[in-house]
Amino acid sequence: MRKFLTTATVTILVTATHASANCLVFSQNERLTNYCILSKVDGKRVDAQTANVVIQRLQREGYFGGLNSTQFVTQVFPTFTYSNNINGGNLDKKLKLGNLEFDGEPELVAKEGVVGSLNFAASNRTTIGEGRYIDVNAALSYSYSPEHSLSYTNTNIRLCSKNKLNKDTHIDVCASTTSQNKDITRDQTDSLSASWGKMLYIDDFGFNEAKLGITRVSTQDFEQSQFHVSVDTIHDSNLFSSLSIKYGEPIEGSLALNYGFGLGLSGVIKNRKVTLNLNYEYSDGGRLLGVERDDKVTTVSLSTQLRKGTSITLGYKASNSSIDYFDQYYPIISLTQEW
Repeated sequence: MRKFLTTATVTILVTATHASANCLVFSQNERLTNYCILSKVDGKRVDAQTANVVIQRLQREGYFGGLNSTQFVTQVFPTFTYSNNINGGNLDKKLKLGNLEFDGEPELVAKEGVVGSLNFAASNRTTIGEGRYIDVNAALSYSYSPEHSLSYTNTNIRLCSKNKLNKDTHIDVCASTTSQNKDITRDQTDSLSASWGKMLYIDDFGFNEAKLGITRVSTQDFEQSQFHVSVDTIHDSNLFSSLSIKYGEPIEGSLALNYGFGLGLSGVIKNRKVTLNLNYEYSDGGRLLGVERDDKVTTVSLSTQLRKGTSITLGYKASNSSIDYFDQYYPIISLTQEW
């Protein structure tokens, strides 16, 4: 890797090139983007601007001496979304189990509508060697519904240790906690994960990061080990794709993940980056008053920028349950303004 970096550094001259342009357009995966850039500039002459981009990005991964000091970044931005359950309430319909029928409490019915959120995000990176660094990310949000005079909060904290083994392989270890506090419900999920990844280029296909990993998930109802495989690709055809498959160990008496898959595609349409995401999850093992429950959840969404700093996401979520009461179908609408 050191020889590779040296070659790239020596050949950074002032002849203009856009060789790394599509690598930067599809920057969802930082490590893969850097691998793509380095592969494209290796042995080529690049302009001074490209050289600066390459060096700055690699310093964030611990190369060229790494960061001079810990890099701390904060951001505050608003989001406007549609929520089908602002207060964490129950669905507004009767629960039917066989010959039994139950009415819900009117004051515990879910409220829906437009929600405005103020989001605070912070990230902290410390480099500890070539290809080795520690990331700490925190996201906090306060959401409010003027229509119902209700509010709720979301918190997410994630700590990751990223470690290069050699030029193309790495091991990452991450711990995270996510919580949501609504008027009626309180939810928290903790996780600890470890993954092994490999970078590779496939002719006529593109730059890839393949990962294998395991995650231990803890909720208020159960603990579960989940196994996952994923491949992120920056294609030669100016397209980014992300494919993931996961499997959860069986959990008796609690509704938990059995298996799921996700597909993400990003491309450029009329100079505008557009991202399509499709996710499917099948969960089983649940039981309510002796009746078994399994859920099939499908989510599809499309995201793009309306203008610089303003992004929109539109989609749909369908949850089909073996117990009809838990069936849900609702739109996904989100508008975000970043500065």
